[in-house]
Amino acid sequence: LYCLIVRALAYFRFHRADDASELECTLKNHTPLMSSDFECFVKTFKTLLDSTCKLERPKVTKRSKIVNPWITDGIINAVERKHTLKQTWVRSIKKGKPEGDPGLRKAFTDYRSALNSIIKSAKSSFNCEKILEHKHDRKITWQIINEIRGKTKSIIKPSFVIDNEKITNRRLISNGFNR
Repeated sequence: LYCLIVRALAYFRFHRADDASELECTLKNHTPLMSSDFECFVKTFKTLLDSTCKLERPKVTKRSKIVNPWITDGIINAVERKHTLKQTWVRSIKKGKPEGDPGLRKAFTDYRSALNSIIKSAKSSFNCEKILEHKHDRKITWQIINEIRGKTKSIIKPSFVIDNEKITNRRLISNGFNR
């Protein structure tokens, strides 16, 4: 853990000097002697790290089971394999060989095209099964078709922050803009 703390401080000193001084100042006051002191130290360190490093908007992946339910564990493993094939091909690129190893490049491109066709067929079969499941209900069938086309209505209500208060009333939001 000490190694991790030293690395974090080195990163802060290089990239975020102002945050590093605050972090170092607070951490110097803690000298963990017993297990309870150490737990307090770790808690303080995590809190400081979160306050200085937390992203304003967290990263969101498009490859989740909720967003793309047709993506299976096998497809995820195949995507990881594709990334390793690309990395090995990119590592083979040198000054003397700007195209890299042609065998590695061919292996990567063949795997990539096969994987893309597998993903397309998985998506297509998932959508067909979904439509066949609801073929007797026109309303749900059209909802599925519109989802596939990307024509869905936004469920998120509009919100606006006025004086550090989240407002969802449309009239208050418009009045906030008109000030």
